[in-house]
Amino acid sequence: MTARTAHPTKLRSDWVNSWLAAIGILRLLPDATLAWDGRGTPLARLETTGHAGLASRLAEALPTVDDLDGLVIARHRSDQPELPRTVDLNTFKSRAVLARAAQGRDASLDATLTDLGDPKRDPISHAPFDPPMQKGITLWERVATCRASLPPSGTDLERLIDASLNGRGNRVQANGLGFDVTRNAGGVHGSGADVMVDPVIETLAFEGTQLFPFRGDGRHT
Repeated sequence: MTARTAHPTKLRSDWVNSWLAAIGILRLLPDATLAWDGRGTPLARLETTGHAGLASRLAEALPTVDDLDGLVIARHRSDQPELPRTVDLNTFKSRAVLARAAQGRDASLDATLTDLGDPKRDPISHAPFDPPMQKGITLWERVATCRASLPPSGTDLERLIDASLNGRGNRVQANGLGFDVTRNAGGVHGSGADVMVDPVIETLAFEGTQLFPFRGDGRHT
C-alpha cells in the first residue's frame, strides 16, 4: 500500500477564499484528499501520496505566469480577439472553441462566463466568482497580478506557500479575485492601492473556482 502523508493547515472553512484555496489544491494535486477538522471553525487537513511536503509539491504544481497567459480567459491572446470585462457573443463563441479543445484541462471559461443566461438582459453573464471591478479589470488580470507577485518557482515560492498554508502568508497590494466579502463591505474595489491580499491564497482559490461550472440562469451547478 502506498504511504500517505497528512498535512494539517490553517486554511479556514469560514473564509470563502481560504475554502476555495483548499479545494484548489485538489485540482493541482489529483492524489490529494481533503477533510475539515476541529471544533468552532474547521481547518483544512489534506493527505497526499508519499512523503513530500505539501508546500514543496504545490510550488511545483502552481501555474506560472506563462500558464495563466495561455488560459482560455486570458484577456490578450495572439490567436484571439481581446476578452474584456464586457464580452460580446462572437468573442465568447471564439473562446468556447478553445475551451472545448482543452477537454477539461482548462475550465476557466466554464467557471466565469455563460451564454445560457437571460438573452434579453445580457447575452453573456458573469459568475458570482467573477464579480465586477472598476476600470473593467478582468478576473484573469486579477489572478495574473497575484501570481506575478510571487517567485516563479523554487525554495522562495515554497517558503511563501508554506507560510500561507499556516496562516502567516505575506500580503501584497492587489485587488485579488474580488469576491472576498470580508473586505468588500465598501462596495466595488478601486485600483487596489489600499487593498492587501495573500497572493498564494488568491492563486489557489482561482484553481478552486474552476471546479464550479457556471450554467443556466446564473447559478453554479
